[in-house]
Amino acid sequence: MAVDAAGPNVEVVHGDGVTFAYGDGALVVIVDAGARPHGNAVDNANMLMLREPLPSEATQWIAPKNRSNQPLLGFVKMAEGCLARGELASDGQAVRVEAARDSVGRMEVFVLWHIRHARRLDGRPTTRRDEAGELIWDEEDGDDLKILGVYSSEVRANERIQRARELPGFRDEPDCFYINGYTIDQDEWIDGFVTVPRADQAD
Repeated sequence: MAVDAAGPNVEVVHGDGVTFAYGDGALVVIVDAGARPHGNAVDNANMLMLREPLPSEATQWIAPKNRSNQPLLGFVKMAEGCLARGELASDGQAVRVEAARDSVGRMEVFVLWHIRHARRLDGRPTTRRDEAGELIWDEEDGDDLKILGVYSSEVRANERIQRARELPGFRDEPDCFYINGYTIDQDEWIDGFVTVPRADQAD
């Protein structure tokens, strides 16, 4: 089986038309044969095309820093078995992770944010997450939001997080990044709005 090529202690996750196997020996990517214009597929003779969203484990495994120099092996799942594509990125073949597309082919992008939480003047500890583990912030309390970039895939956004964590400021709150996915040409704010003045601004 192609999964066996990953070596011992293998973990397997499945996505849309693709299987990832991560073991001590290699990261194996198995793409189902067939035409999927907006999904994971064999793009051409030399390219495996992966499109977000991918399983979270696979997103981490694909990042070069997390592979520990392990080979990346490609396979195509055929009716009669798996066809080996060889070691990707060393023999002219490659895996390309591209922006996700919805059912009509519109592209998705991923916006990466960082929250710098303001320190409380009274010395109380800063609350960064709620009871469910979700990031929280309040700009009126001085919390600052920064956009680090807009990326074509969640993989690339996560790679940017790893780089940013080494920089001043960001490394002080290394777990305060979050990624939002948006579909190009799709309205997000569909209603109007009203402005309610604060009490100290009322006539």
